[in-house]
Amino acid sequence: MAAPGDLDTTFGSGGKVLTSISGTDRAYCVAVQSDGKIVIAGYAGSDIAVVRYTSTGALDPTFGSGGIVTTSLTGGNDYAFGITLQSDGKIVVTGIVNGGTAIALLRYTSSGALDGNFGSGGIVTTAIGTNTFNQAYSLALQSDGKIVVAGVTAGSDDDFAVLRYTASGALDTSFGSGGIVTTPIASGSTDIGISVALQNDGKIVVAGTSGILFQGVPIGDFAVARYTSAGALDTTFGTNGIVITPMGSGDDRANCVVVQSDGKILAAGYVKLFNGQVGPQFDFALARYTSTGALDTSFGNGGKLITPVGPTTPLFASQDQANGLAVQSDGKIIASGFATPNGHIANFAVVRYTSAGVQDPSFGTNGIVTTSLGGSDDEGRGMALQSDGKIVVVGSKEGAIGLVRYLGDTPPAVPSAPGLLGSNGYRSARNRSAR
Repeated sequence: MAAPGDLDTTFGSGGKVLTSISGTDRAYCVAVQSDGKIVIAGYAGSDIAVVRYTSTGALDPTFGSGGIVTTSLTGGNDYAFGITLQSDGKIVVTGIVNGGTAIALLRYTSSGALDGNFGSGGIVTTAIGTNTFNQAYSLALQSDGKIVVAGVTAGSDDDFAVLRYTASGALDTSFGSGGIVTTPIASGSTDIGISVALQNDGKIVVAGTSGILFQGVPIGDFAVARYTSAGALDTTFGTNGIVITPMGSGDDRANCVVVQSDGKILAAGYVKLFNGQVGPQFDFALARYTSTGALDTSFGNGGKLITPVGPTTPLFASQDQANGLAVQSDGKIIASGFATPNGHIANFAVVRYTSAGVQDPSFGTNGIVTTSLGGSDDEGRGMALQSDGKIVVVGSKEGAIGLVRYLGDTPPAVPSAPGLLGSNGYRSARNRSAR
């Protein structure tokens, strides 16, 4: 009998869908419409790509050209990393222009045309000051229609960047300085905001990493910042609005964040460990915080949770990374990403935990499911929960877009807010092959 974590055989081919547009395609984020259609965003070649599928995994012929829309902004490398859906069916994506010279924000109509009522012909590009490196990785939609974008900007150092736009695509001058807030998390550090989530009180939570380069190797920690609705750091959270959490002995990175219904904040990503085997080991890592920024000691091990998804052997260290995150209505937690159990062949990976941070034995094998798409580089990135509890994970397989759907629970989980999951699946354009 089918069980939670099994592939949904009613979707695509045995639960899997592959889409090749240019031969060098990758998807980073996914959202599910109220009618069950699935929208993903990423890139095809050097252009932003948005693709819509029917609820059964077929390309939607009513969207763009045969279900596919590609948008070139500069002729350079333009990528989309985050997606969200408006209640009127419009689709908003964010990412980068020309490899990172500016932040990109685009809005499409429900049929896939650029929305002429947004920005300039549906497109907004934002360079921050004189900084030459600006990237956005995620976005969230406020109840008033304003759009919050999170990423990084680089001047003398890399800093968190948070921008807010009006519903028409103009920078919101009531937020920060002319709609923009930049935050150095630690002096002289490399600080990258990767995922954004909104609290019910209007406060904004951004998670990512803060660290340094030591002999050319990044050494970072989970970093979470909370802002007021006006863009000031929230002094009731952590230390002056900031929490830094070392998860292991190497480079730690929070790729996604959600705010639970009880106000607790959950972040997921990876931890880099040095255990004496060949090469460093990367594992799924989660941290949960109280509403004031303290580690939640009722979760995992003192608020932290590390999960080796792929086995590590004396010859190969597993390379596991969480890029998507969701919380079910029953409090169970789902993290998605990829695992590379033999050091070089990656598989999609999904792990489900109880609300206390214990691997859920009712899901997959002791809470873990890994899925090969048939390639050597199958990397899960963004994730979304459907209203029927099914789990959709998007990513790539050797230059093609990969989409997988898994069975969930009955009764269904509450669908998570699009744009908050794995936006989700950060990968810097500075080093697209880095993990």
